[in-house]
Amino acid sequence: MSPISWTSPRTWLAGEDPAASVYNQHIRDNFKAIGDAWTSYSPAWAAATTNPVIGNGTKTGAYIQVGKLIMFRINITAGSTTTWGSGVYTFSYPPFAPLDSGANSNPGITGFFFDNSGGPKPYGGFGIGQTSTTFRVVMANADSYMSHLFPVAGAVSDKINLAGTYEAA
Repeated sequence: MSPISWTSPRTWLAGEDPAASVYNQHIRDNFKAIGDAWTSYSPAWAAATTNPVIGNGTKTGAYIQVGKLIMFRINITAGSTTTWGSGVYTFSYPPFAPLDSGANSNPGITGFFFDNSGGPKPYGGFGIGQTSTTFRVVMANADSYMSHLFPVAGAVSDKINLAGTYEAA
């Protein structure tokens, strides 16, 4: 999907009566850009040693782009046949590289691992870039990356929810 164009709103003059096309470009289209439905994408969920397999769980992603502003979310819920892989997890951005895409960059991502099977208990974290297409999640309670065993070993009904905002390159 191509991004909705954002037009810098013009400065209006007192008593001005612009044509409908001017109103549409500077007001309607800008509101449309921030109000349109989000676009689905299939986020990658990988691990350093063995990749997880979603099985009968769910893994969804969605984003919206307004000009160079990208907002996205990723929701993963484990099913009975989900395998958690092994090693530190990485997740993919929507199909737009961040402007600041180097390792340990782009800290505009937050989220949590929700231990629904053993608690319930949420574990908060924040994302940092790994490459121009992927990021990792640092778990706030222990300053370690999210992995197959951290913050806890994943089980049926456990969730990973992530969301972020960044400037596209």
